[in-house]
Amino acid sequence: MVMVEAYKKWVLVSLLEHKKSIALPNVVTAQTAKIYRSLARPYIALATSFDEDNYERLKIDIDVGRSIWQTDNNTGLVFQVMEKFRSAAILRLGRSFAALTVSDVAAHVSLSSISTKEMESFLASLITFGVMNATLFHSCDKSSKTTLRFLMKTSGLSAAQELRAHKRLLQEAHLLRVLVDNIMQSNHVLELSSEHIEDLRKTQRRVENGAKGNSDMPIGGEVSEFDFDEDMMGDLH
Repeated sequence: MVMVEAYKKWVLVSLLEHKKSIALPNVVTAQTAKIYRSLARPYIALATSFDEDNYERLKIDIDVGRSIWQTDNNTGLVFQVMEKFRSAAILRLGRSFAALTVSDVAAHVSLSSISTKEMESFLASLITFGVMNATLFHSCDKSSKTTLRFLMKTSGLSAAQELRAHKRLLQEAHLLRVLVDNIMQSNHVLELSSEHIEDLRKTQRRVENGAKGNSDMPIGGEVSEFDFDEDMMGDLH
């Protein structure tokens, strides 16, 4: 039974990863594969509807098998399969149309039952996560419908990638401005420090020059003994 449960997940993951059913590995014999398929018929039916691009049938298969998906703990994977089907159907529209209104997109992929707002949100999520290279155009005229414009595939960046790159550039520009401000502030501090050091040097030189000049002058008012003797001899004569 463990292998059967693994096979059920294999079917779902194949649809998510490859957008179609894929064959089992060669190590699984034809007889074993037949047993797996017989024990996982609801999953095979779901995969068949997916491969045939039959949205209405896929929706019925998912609704009918709700209790099965829940018992097998595969409800999350099944809902992801539905989302994958919708996104794949919308992507195929880009091969035939350059632009469509949101309501027309819903009609082409058999999603007319959901509201335009829900469809627009779904399309926005596909664009944001890079699943689809397109843009949503909102007219200034409120009476006009929102339009989905498919972008041509190029070697450049997708719309979502360009948005992420733009955000990174803004972040890097902000960091660069902060760095420049810090450098300018540091330079200002260094300039003040240099001026302070130069003032100290000038003061020190003035002190040294003043001390040197005083040492060359005689001590104020003192008369040497030799000069006094000469004066006395002059008086005697």
